[in-house]
Amino acid sequence: MSNRLNARRRDGLRMLPMPVPGWDAARPAESFRAFADGVHGMAREVLLRDGRHAEMFLIVPLDGNGHIVLWRSDDRDLEAGWLRRHVARRYAYGVVHVAEAWARFADGPNDHTMR
Repeated sequence: MSNRLNARRRDGLRMLPMPVPGWDAARPAESFRAFADGVHGMAREVLLRDGRHAEMFLIVPLDGNGHIVLWRSDDRDLEAGWLRRHVARRYAYGVVHVAEAWARFADGPNDHTMR
């Protein structure tokens, strides 16, 4: 993987280097939890401000020098397979997945979504 920003891989995915600020290798669980909480807060702010945000994976190894992968496909089987292989090849300590989810709730007991 190239260290250049906006590096494009053969599979078309953009991977951006992302060292985790404040990472403590002696306390990876606490460091990852703090990082994930921070990402959650930022993603929520962007979603509330802009009404949407990009889907991405933030992949963090034990040394805290991770990377961001911007995901561009709606094929969830492809996504799951890619993520399994990527995590196994690079040994990711943790993965944060930023994604949107939309829901429709039933209008009443006769709504077809109740089935």
